[in-house]
Amino acid sequence: MYQRMSNQFSKGSLNRRTRRLARIAAENRLPVPESRRDLYLDWEDVIQLSRHPLITIGGHSLSHARLTSLNPRALFHELAASKKILEAKIRKPVPVFSSPHGAQNFFVRRCTRWAGYRAAFSTRPEVIRDFQTLNLLDIPRKDIQSLLQETVS
Repeated sequence: MYQRMSNQFSKGSLNRRTRRLARIAAENRLPVPESRRDLYLDWEDVIQLSRHPLITIGGHSLSHARLTSLNPRALFHELAASKKILEAKIRKPVPVFSSPHGAQNFFVRRCTRWAGYRAAFSTRPEVIRDFQTLNLLDIPRKDIQSLLQETVS
């Protein structure tokens, strides 16, 4: 049940998720919860975070699409437009990228480099043991969904 609900609310814009929640609440005659905009960053938050010396703002695509399912033109647009918008907003380079859903392959990594990113994170949960052979376009990281599931379990 948790996984099904999580899937329903992890996709789409904030407005779309809010409408979905309102529909479910109405169907079950429950009060509609207040929108929790405080759980999301706005541009002012991102700009402020980007000024901190220990924080690096990275790209995450334009629309949170599953990058491995896109044609080459759409893929490059997702990567490059995201980088361009972020750099214009924070007024500094955006050198790193994190693939939505962890979806990546050789072609996505190649396009990530072409779009101007120096490094990219996957959701491959692995401990880095050898920095000499580390592929900077395939750096392992822990997916937030699996962390949440471990906490709930």
